[in-house]
Amino acid sequence: MKRREFFKNLAHGLFSFFGVGLIVYPILRFLSHAKETIKTVIFHPSETLLKINYKQGVYLKRKENGSEAISAKCTHLGCTVAYNERKSEFHCPCHGSIYDKNGKRLSGPAKKSLSLLPVRKEKNGDLIITLKE
Repeated sequence: MKRREFFKNLAHGLFSFFGVGLIVYPILRFLSHAKETIKTVIFHPSETLLKINYKQGVYLKRKENGSEAISAKCTHLGCTVAYNERKSEFHCPCHGSIYDKNGKRLSGPAKKSLSLLPVRKEKNGDLIITLKE
């Protein structure tokens, strides 16, 4: 095998290896993110709003007819919002979006309200929130 042929074969092999990787990696990444993760949190009767620190966070809110979970991820650029108890509002520290206590957008650059997540109550009283990673 001549030197030129060796480098030609080496280049073809490297391009093939990385080419397959460029195709396979996004597929594997997509499939791995399709899994759902379940985290159980105990919600005490005295609390009306509880922050769950998982990934970016979730606020669990007690309502008359049960509970609802509000994502703490701002719909503008994905920063984590904080709850201001005095004003009963969620505030985004990055760009100033403001949401009411139910997650509805009030002002700021965000165009959508905060996401509501499904909450399921088990027979034993546990509340289950299913989060997609």
